[in-house]
Amino acid sequence: MVAPNTRMNGIYVPKPHQGEEAERNVLGAMLLDPDAVPDCAILSPSDFYLPKHGRIYRAVVTSFNESGLTDPITVGAVLAKDPLGLEEAGGHEELMLLMEGVITAKGIRAHAKIVKEHSECRRIERALQNALARVGDGTTTADDLRGFIKTAIEGGTPAAKSRARVRSYAEFMHQPDFRWLMRGALPTKGTLLLGGKEHTGKTMVVVDWLHRCLFGDAVAPWCDHEVRSPCSALYIAAEDAPGVQLRSQAFVRERVGGALAEQFEKTGYVDGRTIDFVDRMPAMLSEPTGIAELEQLILDFQTKHGHLPGIVVLDTLSTLFGADENDNSALGMLAKDLARIADQYELLIVVVHHLRKPAAGRATKPSSSEMRGGSVLAGNFDSVWLLWRKDDTDLRGPVEVYCAKGKNGGSTGTSHHLASQWVVLGENEDGDEIGAPIHIPTAQPAAKSEADEHSEVLTNIDRIARRMVAVLRDPKKTDWVLNMTQAETLTTGKAKDKRDAWRMMVSHGWVEDVGNRDGHHWQLTDKAPKTSLSMDGAA
Repeated sequence: MVAPNTRMNGIYVPKPHQGEEAERNVLGAMLLDPDAVPDCAILSPSDFYLPKHGRIYRAVVTSFNESGLTDPITVGAVLAKDPLGLEEAGGHEELMLLMEGVITAKGIRAHAKIVKEHSECRRIERALQNALARVGDGTTTADDLRGFIKTAIEGGTPAAKSRARVRSYAEFMHQPDFRWLMRGALPTKGTLLLGGKEHTGKTMVVVDWLHRCLFGDAVAPWCDHEVRSPCSALYIAAEDAPGVQLRSQAFVRERVGGALAEQFEKTGYVDGRTIDFVDRMPAMLSEPTGIAELEQLILDFQTKHGHLPGIVVLDTLSTLFGADENDNSALGMLAKDLARIADQYELLIVVVHHLRKPAAGRATKPSSSEMRGGSVLAGNFDSVWLLWRKDDTDLRGPVEVYCAKGKNGGSTGTSHHLASQWVVLGENEDGDEIGAPIHIPTAQPAAKSEADEHSEVLTNIDRIARRMVAVLRDPKKTDWVLNMTQAETLTTGKAKDKRDAWRMMVSHGWVEDVGNRDGHHWQLTDKAPKTSLSMDGAA
């Protein structure tokens, strides 16, 4: 089934052919009956619309070639060879659902042809989209365009003249110096990835950046990064438009204030500069029409205001992408499309993205490779900034924002600490307070001295030692005579700290060896502290 049409560049084009039902039938039949694999030989993994279906198809064919088996258990084992392969394919549950969704593998060739037909339609659609892009650059002749479309539709590689920008030695050596919107943080052109876990304040940082670039030197620099080139912005707030609205109002009233804030709230302009907001996209960026829609929004901005935006924000990628965020191929293509747009229109594209969930108990700063999409996504962006809050339970607690990757003199490795300030904006019709948080710079926590760290270690060892004493005094857990291994087993804490705690107990004379020829056994002495489980907490 073909989805409703979408308007693009003044014409209507169909959304991509999907054929998900036929894809599921094909995969289900192959999982049910190995004899169905040869009947689907016309297909390749790239013919599937859903990336996870392509992964499963590749695993089924691999399993068939290696063992002749295609059942969910065997195919799952093939997928599991890749650390994220089985998870990204939907797990064993998805394989079982696919197999249980078909009754027989008979007639599967017809379904395979349907999948192939949808794939060919999508390929032709992409060819037409590329043709439209070539029309837009103003350098392609009618003959070039006809040849490009004909060759693309026939399945060959388009033979068209190179569109690469060639510059002479003199032109290359005398090109303009690299320029900043915000010195050391935001370049005038390129792509920037801003990542963080949920509720770390990514939108607050973006709102801060945009408004400081909008107002220029009328407001204080962001963490000592002064604005060099004030500009307008286009903000695609697809995830939380009301929240963006409140945060923007809070920034203007608290950071700008006075007559300038009143003027901006009335007119929406500062020296001809402005911010336009979009709360939804009619096409996902993973679809052939999505990138064209984004370009059209940029051109519409130019038509409306007489100039291009200096910054375009996509908030968030998970909302705007519309496909599997772990599909490295699709995300890589998206990153390259965004880089092309940034270069063509000479602007900065900021993409807000989520990090993967960290391991339980982790309390260290994440790296750019922990973005959803991994290093492929981060590697294709010019700059990467990350946010991190050490205490996830305090949603208004301080955060650290740091540059994990920068180019052309960017602040790679630079970090800033930000606290939240609540700004009251008024009351609603029920009399409830309306407000929003904004970020304020805060001092970096002082580094602990070696003496302080050593003192903390000793305190922790002493605490563990007292817990061991409490274990020895508990008649429910021991008979008052215990060896060191038993004491460690019955006491929580790191193994090394527990061994150090036992040594401390021995050196302080809290325990004495009452062992015999069978080995060491230890018993509490009168010197041991008078602690118990009820006094010291659970061991």
